[in-house]
Amino acid sequence: MEPADPLVYGSEEIILQPVPALHREVYLKAVQTHAEQTTLQTLYPGHGFEDLYSFLIRSPLASRHPVSYGQESPAFAMLYTVDNEIKPDVSSYDDSVALTRAMEHNVAASKPQLVFLKGFPSPEWLLDVGATFGIDPEFFKLHMRFRESKEYHSSPSLPSSLEHIVRLRISTVGSREEKRGVSHQINVDKLRSEASKSKHLYEHNLGVANDTKRGDSVVRGFYVLDEKHFVIEQEMSVCLSQIAGSWSVLILTDIGNDLSQGPSGPWLTKRDRESSSPWTRFYPVVQHRHKIALVPKASHSAKGGLFTGKCPQSASLLAEHYAEFADMQLFGEDPFYSLNELFRFVAHSENLFLATLEVKIDVDTRYASADQDQLTLSNLSYFHGILERHQARLRENIDVIKRRGHSCGPQVSNSDKTLQEKSHSAAESLLKDFEYLHVWAKSLSERCSQGTNVIMNNSMLAESKKAIEQAEGLRKLTLVAFFYIPLSFTTSFFGMNFKQLGQGDLSVWVWFIASGPVLIISICFLLWDYRGFYISSKELLRRFASVFY
Repeated sequence: MEPADPLVYGSEEIILQPVPALHREVYLKAVQTHAEQTTLQTLYPGHGFEDLYSFLIRSPLASRHPVSYGQESPAFAMLYTVDNEIKPDVSSYDDSVALTRAMEHNVAASKPQLVFLKGFPSPEWLLDVGATFGIDPEFFKLHMRFRESKEYHSSPSLPSSLEHIVRLRISTVGSREEKRGVSHQINVDKLRSEASKSKHLYEHNLGVANDTKRGDSVVRGFYVLDEKHFVIEQEMSVCLSQIAGSWSVLILTDIGNDLSQGPSGPWLTKRDRESSSPWTRFYPVVQHRHKIALVPKASHSAKGGLFTGKCPQSASLLAEHYAEFADMQLFGEDPFYSLNELFRFVAHSENLFLATLEVKIDVDTRYASADQDQLTLSNLSYFHGILERHQARLRENIDVIKRRGHSCGPQVSNSDKTLQEKSHSAAESLLKDFEYLHVWAKSLSERCSQGTNVIMNNSMLAESKKAIEQAEGLRKLTLVAFFYIPLSFTTSFFGMNFKQLGQGDLSVWVWFIASGPVLIISICFLLWDYRGFYISSKELLRRFASVFY
């Protein structure tokens, strides 16, 4: 019996089979064929898939085993299997074939599962996971878009074409602890310029995969808030799929190994990388649950030895501690609920980011309203651009929550009203949080715009005040000229040849007598309302003409 196409999941036999190399080759060939499609051949060209294909053919076998960084790194993959209603079975993997076989076993047993791939993926992992479960290559293309060498402006796609894909952004606030005092705008602008250059170099190296190993953390965005604080942005891409009556969730997260172990970027200085106690640290994402402080610490404390990096992030433990407080019965029934803790963590990280940015905006708008000599316009414009991007992503996440993954997998049975209510309540709670964050981000963006308008208005008022002062100076100069010019004229006329000065026969009093009338005439011209005279003369001529005509 000939095996069916491994990319079409219509029979249980295919799911039960181990992953042969042919599956990977077929998946790779499908990506290649689509990448070669042009506008001359189809309405669905593969422009943009060339970079994904070039990445997938890069010696995948060389990256199967974990890479040593001098520090112990966590496992690259975490598999959560819903096997009972108490807690999920958790397994870690550093071999892609072992992971795909475990996932196939779960599918054969109709067990829901959730997989984390942490950090920069290798070609082999994407091929094995993608081929085994027929993952849409568009999912990998979107997550690896930092490797795009040509810009076709095809991202983001329309929401209707990405209903099975969820994109989440994690913001981490960092601090240079050696910095003290007030930030100077010149230094901040210099830091932003240097950070932009360093980030472009990092993106170039990331695109060509220079010095990038499997499991390295990836940074999508870096923003300097002031001399002390900055923000890094990382993403999680989620693909939900239904296979053989069950569901699987694949999560590609940018958070992998410690940032000090991967490619260098502006978030860590050279001194931070060389020192065992770096001055740069990342703020924790503080999450609150009802009475969390009263829960026995053994049930939610960090597991020993999971993360040994010197620049820890809260997001680094997300994959290892996932679903600790989840309702496992609902977790196994509702695939969207399985993402609840992802959304909650993202919401808390966004909350920290907005709270930090609000403090910076408060400072800059206070300077603007108090007419301080501070160059806050560049700050407010900079913050406004960041907030616009965050608003767009929050709107996207809100739309996903409203849909609740209806097209991505099985739903809670209508007969189980209790689970339905729990599912609805969890989704409504997420929706409330994200709408709150969106309103907050919009409010801060409007404050930036208002602050910019205040600064612009203050600048125009300052220019107007300066113009008025210049006009007043010109008026005074004109007034002086009305006195100086007549006296200068009479002085030049007589040549100062007076007998009192030993140079003539005329008395100096002649000059005073002659200067008086000239000065009086000049003053009359100064005080003369020529506009009123013109209007009066025009009216008089009109009346005079009306007498004769």
